[in-house]
Amino acid sequence: MKKLRSKKGFTLMEMLIVVAIIGILVAIAVPVFSTQLNTAKVQVDAANLRSAESMAVADYMLNTRTGAATYCFNYTEETHTLEIAYGTAPALAATGSVRGEASGNTGNTIKVVVTDGDVTSATWAAP
Repeated sequence: MKKLRSKKGFTLMEMLIVVAIIGILVAIAVPVFSTQLNTAKVQVDAANLRSAESMAVADYMLNTRTGAATYCFNYTEETHTLEIAYGTAPALAATGSVRGEASGNTGNTIKVVVTDGDVTSATWAAP
């Protein structure tokens, strides 16, 4: 009696089709992921700007200052901390509401100006 061969497993063609489908899915997913990553960076920068504004107004009110006061905050990317830079404010060049290559603003300093308890300007700046 003849033995029938078992045809278990996948053919080479089936495997190539699966690899092609995975490649198409990856090609679609990578641009979507990178767009979301850039959006998240912009949102983090905007949140840090708001935090700096709040810290500046709090310091202004707690120390009962009058007139205009300029605050500079240093942002450390490794630890994601925002610290006030006491002393004299550095000379700051380019300003913008968010950092990044597109805005031409790559500094890690936030400059906040508070006048009579209200924020009059808050920008990322490059020293």
